[in-house]
Amino acid sequence: MNGQPAHTIIASNKNPDTIIDIPDPNFKNALVNFPVVDTTGNGLGDSVADLNGDGEIQLSEAEAVEGLIISYFEITSLEGIQYFVNLKTLKSRSNFHTTIDLSQNINLKWLHVESTPLEALDVSHNPLLEKVWIYQNQLTFLDVSNNPNLESLRVYTNPLTYLNIKNGNNEQIHNFLAYNNPNLNCIEVDDVDFANSNPNWIKDEHTNYNEECLLHSSEFALVNEISIYPNPVEELLYMLTIHEPYLLEVFDISGKKVVSQLNNLKELYVDGFDKGMYFLKLYFTEGFVMKPFIKE
Repeated sequence: MNGQPAHTIIASNKNPDTIIDIPDPNFKNALVNFPVVDTTGNGLGDSVADLNGDGEIQLSEAEAVEGLIISYFEITSLEGIQYFVNLKTLKSRSNFHTTIDLSQNINLKWLHVESTPLEALDVSHNPLLEKVWIYQNQLTFLDVSNNPNLESLRVYTNPLTYLNIKNGNNEQIHNFLAYNNPNLNCIEVDDVDFANSNPNWIKDEHTNYNEECLLHSSEFALVNEISIYPNPVEELLYMLTIHEPYLLEVFDISGKKVVSQLNNLKELYVDGFDKGMYFLKLYFTEGFVMKPFIKE
């Protein structure tokens, strides 16, 4: 150690020598003391991230990493991953984190999270993703509609209730595994006939493909008559429905409620929202309906 404080907030001047903040001691220990950096692209770690051996991770060291293999380290938070802006591969297996903020990792191509308590994941900022392997976790929602380069998607063994793979390029997805999701009734796809005829797409028998899936809590017969637009949205989101909702709520990807309103329930101003994925929940006398949307 060089006497630097344990948690140094990165400076706004982007100085390459600035020490970045890695709050989780197990994450920092892995980066500093173990070969978790993949320098060859073979999916295996072969180098530490702490190249100068000072016991810290400088901004320049984080930006030099393209592959990160951090498995079996009991990591509870990946805070700091946002500084690894050139990351192309991220693997995390058998850790303890419930979320990952990938909003700054726009070069990511392969994401592999396995056997963790991961509950929330937003990949709307990662358009280059080719492989998304998120299996044996606690994920309930996943939307990869903003990932047109996707080739392989593995989301089996999760408590998923919503899965949207309608990315406009489903024909490129040669491997899709979504079995053992007992709470998943619908998967949103580009084309139902293509999805049903693809032998490499495997799901549970009770799960159906549809070109539009809605989240709802009851046998609300008219959910298909409810739509929202534009989506993605920059400023104003409209709700089109013949029914009158009595309450509107919005939740972020982690499940935190960010809006609750009782008036003007057919439009929503989102210009003050951070970019990312949200869930709109409309309450009716017959039940409620949830629909995801993306704030740009």
